[in-house]
Amino acid sequence: MPWTPTSEFPHPLSRVKTSAGYRLSYQIVDSMIWLGIRDMINEFRKKKLKLRPVTYLSGAQGSGSDIPHGYIWSPHLVPKPKDWGPKIDVVGFCFLDLASDYVPPEELVKWLEAGDKPIYVGFGSLASSRSSKDD
Repeated sequence: MPWTPTSEFPHPLSRVKTSAGYRLSYQIVDSMIWLGIRDMINEFRKKKLKLRPVTYLSGAQGSGSDIPHGYIWSPHLVPKPKDWGPKIDVVGFCFLDLASDYVPPEELVKWLEAGDKPIYVGFGSLASSRSSKDD
C-alpha cells in the first residue's frame, strides 16, 4: 500500500477528502498506527532486544529519502506520483514460477467452472490477536 507521502492522493487508511490534506494524511495515519502498536514495539525492544523504549517510531519519517523504495503493484492501478522522486518507484507485480506444474483438485476446478470468475480479497498482512506466553 502507498506509504510514502504524496500530494496526489491521501493515505489509503485516511478519510481525507481535500487535496490540501493529502500529504499530511500520511503523518496522521502514521501517528495513529504508532499509538496502537507502541506498547508492543517497546515491550519487544525491552524484553527481546534489551533496548530502551522509543517515544516515536515513524514509518514515513523514519525511512529517510535516501533509501530506495519499490512498491509492488501495477502502475496501471496506481501510477507513481510525480512528487515521489527517482528513489521511489512502482515496479509492478512479482510472480514466482514455483507452481508451474500445479494441478488443482478436480472439486476446485468444477467449482471454478460452475460460476462467475471469483474475486479474491486478501488480508495477509494484518496481524492476528494471538497471545503466547513465550513471546
